[in-house]
Amino acid sequence: MCEVGNLLKQTINDGGQADKIGCYMNKTLEANDYVVATVCDGTARIVGLDFPSGGDGGPDHIKFSCTASGGVFTSYSLWACSGGTQNEYISKTIGSDGSVSITSIGNFSDGGGSTGWHSVSASGELSSNNDGSYASKTITSSMRFIGDNNYTGQMTLEQAASSFVLSGFQTGTFSEGSFTNRMYSTGQLIENNTATDFDDYNIQNLAYGDGAASLILSATFGEDTFSMEEVQSWNGDTTEAEASNDYTVAAGAGTVPSVEAVSISFTGDAAYDCLGTEEASLTIPTAIATEDESNVCARFGLNHSWFDCYTETGDNGE
Repeated sequence: MCEVGNLLKQTINDGGQADKIGCYMNKTLEANDYVVATVCDGTARIVGLDFPSGGDGGPDHIKFSCTASGGVFTSYSLWACSGGTQNEYISKTIGSDGSVSITSIGNFSDGGGSTGWHSVSASGELSSNNDGSYASKTITSSMRFIGDNNYTGQMTLEQAASSFVLSGFQTGTFSEGSFTNRMYSTGQLIENNTATDFDDYNIQNLAYGDGAASLILSATFGEDTFSMEEVQSWNGDTTEAEASNDYTVAAGAGTVPSVEAVSISFTGDAAYDCLGTEEASLTIPTAIATEDESNVCARFGLNHSWFDCYTETGDNGE
């Protein structure tokens, strides 16, 4: 239950990043006296970014284009650069029928020679009550990390109003061995939001309940090897394992994905050479410059607060 919970949180968090970036754009434009309804005419604009003291890690140069209706984004694309090198691309479109399409690509470096790439593609249908929730949503989140330890992973979340299916794989190598984890899980998704307006919706109010997962795990560590293939079920109220529940059969019957190659890069419309002339420099408002709860856009993310599975379970985090 614990590790599935972390993977579920991570994938939901990844799927919310486009909403968070859209919030950043909106608040930054407003703080710099740009009128969203005027600036979002589909024209590509290039600006510099100036972060206040205490804000770090953000881009210094972006290209963006957007369209809006009633002061609310209906689409946007953003290309972000730091030091003359592209490190992010995000695009989101909301159709008149409530359909949503999202693409996000990024890279990063830890400063010690290790690099990584991440990508998210998502599509879905907004609920008809305009509260910010989704009637359905599919998110595929992929990652590659290259360094002393290498890691590749991909998770696909099928999110419905009251249930989820999460499947994918993680594989990697490190100095003493390697591992491969594959799974198919399904369970109860609990919507605790009582918001009646998109501006009040908070994905941190989502929770998960009963569920089950079909797991295929293997690892090597020196001369030692480990393998496991089984279906595990859990009770969402007690957070304890149980022999079976309403999701056990579905988890056992689900197809556990195979490991596949993950390739991520800026290509086509996602690529930008970072050489455009800046028409202005925008100051990032303090309200969105930090990653704590004071950030007015924090409701679109889960703040990377994960379960400590070893402590929670007292064993191997199952």
